[in-house]
Amino acid sequence: SIPDSMNLLLAQANTKQLSDINYKASGEKFKHKYTLTPDHPDFIQAKVNALNLSHSHYTADWNEHLAKGYDMRSDSIPIAAAKASRNIASNYKYKEAYEKEK
Repeated sequence: SIPDSMNLLLAQANTKQLSDINYKASGEKFKHKYTLTPDHPDFIQAKVNALNLSHSHYTADWNEHLAKGYDMRSDSIPIAAAKASRNIASNYKYKEAYEKEK
């Protein structure tokens, strides 16, 4: 067999080196195998951001509050204050109407 000429071998080597597919092949191989370590700050921040943007996490506290139900005792401070205010207003309106009738 006849050996290839030096120019032909040089052209083949240059073609392999200038090949865009060969140039990107090693990068593609690493691009699909790289993973962050679980304790990497960017990975932790991404988890926190995903949690903050989650609609279910956003509404979880409200849903828990709704699940507890409504509990308003009749002797609680707001209710007692409202009753006292109602009685004061009622007495005032009663006296005002009585004064008009005189």
